[in-house]
Amino acid sequence: MKTAPIVNVLSQQLPFYSDKFSDKKNITSIVATGGIATSTTSEDHGLQNGEYVVITDAIIRVDVASISVVNGVATCRTSIDHGMIENFNFKTQKKENICYLTGFSEAGLNGEFELIQVPNRFVFTFKTSLSDGVYTPDGYVLNYSSNELNGTKVVTVTSSTTFTYAIESSLTTTTEDAFMHAGLRVSRAYDIDRAEESYTKLTNGLYEYSKFWLFVIHGNTTSSKNRNVLSDAVTTHTQSTEYRLRTIEDFDIVIFAPSSNDISGAVIRDQLEDVKLALFKSLLRLKPIKQYDSSNTFLLDFISDLNIKYDRSHIVHGYKFFAQFDVTFSDTHIVTQLGPFRNIDMSIKIGDIEMNNDINLDVNPDF
Repeated sequence: MKTAPIVNVLSQQLPFYSDKFSDKKNITSIVATGGIATSTTSEDHGLQNGEYVVITDAIIRVDVASISVVNGVATCRTSIDHGMIENFNFKTQKKENICYLTGFSEAGLNGEFELIQVPNRFVFTFKTSLSDGVYTPDGYVLNYSSNELNGTKVVTVTSSTTFTYAIESSLTTTTEDAFMHAGLRVSRAYDIDRAEESYTKLTNGLYEYSKFWLFVIHGNTTSSKNRNVLSDAVTTHTQSTEYRLRTIEDFDIVIFAPSSNDISGAVIRDQLEDVKLALFKSLLRLKPIKQYDSSNTFLLDFISDLNIKYDRSHIVHGYKFFAQFDVTFSDTHIVTQLGPFRNIDMSIKIGDIEMNNDINLDVNPDF
């Protein structure tokens, strides 16, 4: 199977679960307005115009238009979509009624509260111990449901510590404590030898030797039936039967992890277990690319770990994944070219009696 789409997915998803394969830097603020998000970093970001970065952990702060309390129930109205629904918490991804507020001069309005009701996109109610009254709406609701500020972005550099990128809507908001991930070390190779050669050249060049490198390596394609086992039932395909052959196509994810400071290799090996979880979160249940003409509905799955190499300078460890694809009639050879029905040419012999019919449908004696 093709590995380029797998590389693209890992480049976009891995930074959300691991910082082993990118240069992670703190973003002190993001100000979004008019379809442009302006980001400020705490240090020189080192980016160039047109470079791709992955933004993570940015949270949309929604301005509060009004907030009041009656009998222990606070009613909050926002200026834009607050991003909440009942019976689900987008921050924890769990079935629970929780809302988050911050930045209010009234300290009792800051924190985590039990959500009561969400009448619409701009109003919600929550439990509070505050006294009845109308409070100053100088804080924010934290919207965890929107990922518009996060994701893979193309940057325009405006200074050594600021850059901008486009967002889909004209959202106006600010956020703090986000992160940018640049210099993604995710690539692909034909086999392990080509990957190691690429890794050696890269580590001696622009990037630090202490960083992890990931390569997606082409695997093998096998049939889901073992043709060498006599007891394995195999359908005999004919031209008149439905054709369906399932293939199993695997690929390896190989990670080069420097281990010169870890003589036993045990510490790095434990870190590679954390990476495995990040790979699972990035890939499993992902629908793979369309390999053949037939539509594909199968998901990527995990097979095994691969202990490849340890030479005290680095550990090479792998993870084998696979996907299943169906080869159907549309993927096979069409024996004859199809065309309109024209003539009848039939010969039948029963014993000594032979009947022949040769009818030219283009000739009609009545016309």
